[in-house]
Amino acid sequence: MAYTVSATTKGGRNGRAILENGGLALAMGLQKEFGGNGEGHNPEQLFVLGWSACFGQAILALSKKHGLDGQDARVTCSVTMDKDEISFGFKAELKVTIPGADKAKVQALVEEDLPLFARHAQQRARHVERGLSAGRLKERS
Repeated sequence: MAYTVSATTKGGRNGRAILENGGLALAMGLQKEFGGNGEGHNPEQLFVLGWSACFGQAILALSKKHGLDGQDARVTCSVTMDKDEISFGFKAELKVTIPGADKAKVQALVEEDLPLFARHAQQRARHVERGLSAGRLKERS
């Protein structure tokens, strides 16, 4: 099964981004910490929303294996950014909580199964990065 979604941004970090189907359009804004006015949204906010949702879905899929009910799971993704003279760098951190669940079982889920999911996500991201460095914007599986 394949799913494709496209977005177009005009004006970069201080521009406007819109999904091809028009379902979401956002005013973008460079963070104050990097010299912008802080108004609007930034790609890192969208990244943490997406990653927390993806890992939340992974929790739902893998929780039964550990005797857990993943319906109440909360996945918090935090991104810390740094900037040097030529580029941005970031570090992502995930925090998983399942209220009322056995902490040892949650820990096992996080340590045993989520790293496999994370490795797969990293491999996919590296594949996209290689494509970008070669001038291609399309990822291939």
